[in-house]
Amino acid sequence: MTKSVLLVTSNGWGLGHLIRQLTISKYLPSDIRCTILTLSQAAHVAASDNLEYAPSYTQPWITKAQWHGGYLRDRIVALAEEVDAEIVVFDGVVPYIGLLDALRHLDVTRVWMRRGLWRTDADTSPLNASRWFDLIIEPSDIGDSHDVGPTSSRRDATKVGVITDAGANVGLSREQAAARLGCDPTRKTLLINIGSSAIGDLSALTEVLAEHPDWQILTTKDSLGRSRHVGDDEVIAISGVFPLYPYLSAIDLAVTSVGYNAAHEFIGMGVPAIYVPAPTTTDDQFARAEAIAGQGAGWAVTSQDPQALAQVLNLVLSDDEHRESVRLDACAVRDAWSNGAEQAACLIVSAHRARTRDTALDRLKIALRVEVELLVGNLLRRTHRKSHREYVLTRELTPALMGSETPLEHMLPTSSEEYSGRRSRLAKEWLLS
Repeated sequence: MTKSVLLVTSNGWGLGHLIRQLTISKYLPSDIRCTILTLSQAAHVAASDNLEYAPSYTQPWITKAQWHGGYLRDRIVALAEEVDAEIVVFDGVVPYIGLLDALRHLDVTRVWMRRGLWRTDADTSPLNASRWFDLIIEPSDIGDSHDVGPTSSRRDATKVGVITDAGANVGLSREQAAARLGCDPTRKTLLINIGSSAIGDLSALTEVLAEHPDWQILTTKDSLGRSRHVGDDEVIAISGVFPLYPYLSAIDLAVTSVGYNAAHEFIGMGVPAIYVPAPTTTDDQFARAEAIAGQGAGWAVTSQDPQALAQVLNLVLSDDEHRESVRLDACAVRDAWSNGAEQAACLIVSAHRARTRDTALDRLKIALRVEVELLVGNLLRRTHRKSHREYVLTRELTPALMGSETPLEHMLPTSSEEYSGRRSRLAKEWLLS
């Protein structure tokens, strides 16, 4: 019987991978210890006793060569051994060199949460790491009908349902949600949630919104606390609300990005929405937006022209009957979903180590790549090895600590003193001059 699972999530500023694993963790048996190691720079909003943060190579504290050349490996190995992990789950597009190097040193079952709906022009080299894993799980996607990318023809993944906690009967009442968001529950409410959209200038929406004074406008803030400017000074900026989906009962219409989590949360909560894709490196958001529109569950604005969004928004704000029709279609789509989080949790705890996975040659290649990064990575990238006179080793996780120029070494809040000593030694090895 599995007793301990370590969930490792990638991410830059976003929370998509972390939210998915948090959702799955709710369905793991209560007698299984679940620990999360995340690279998300917005991790502080999800801080908990079972979450540890590690910086990605985009932080100024460390170079890519140091990060790939041993730092990430040592962080994963140290935490896995601290919590006696028997299964390691990675949720991300690219299984990093450091992750594979850590798996090379750990006797654990290896699981990759690998989403589908890749762009047709996406770099397929990360898929070569598939043989390192005993189990690959692919969550269903509302865009599956439009998936023609490189994962669509592979047969190495086990498909599960949509992974989201959003759904019927999971939110607050409209009055409760409005009170938390700071808006009036008796007025029609528009939410602008496109912080990651490629549409940079939202000023074109101001004129449209001025023609609909009966609507109140809310905007979300990004992980740095910034909100997009739109409309007038009466716009309400939502702050400190995580996760957002339980409060969507207060929303009558949304203009939103169309990443995996956002799309399935708005549809899951039956919110009529205009979906605005961004040209990401791997995720085919344009295909997802078109699939949603094709099912009548929302509107897609695939042009990056702000005027195109303004035109659609103007039409939708004026048509109560059409919004209601889209809401009903979104609910119908949602009701057909199976619970992918529960299915994934069952697969994870019952996963077994494969008799054959990575070969001796695979392990040798990883070892050589790590050594190359460590020895010449900085030279090849023309960067200097970063070293510091001090660092912060703490069990706290706050925006101030994460935004500091001093390297942050965050530890699992429930970790042992032995682990603290080990982490101190690793920090000195990798960070100090």
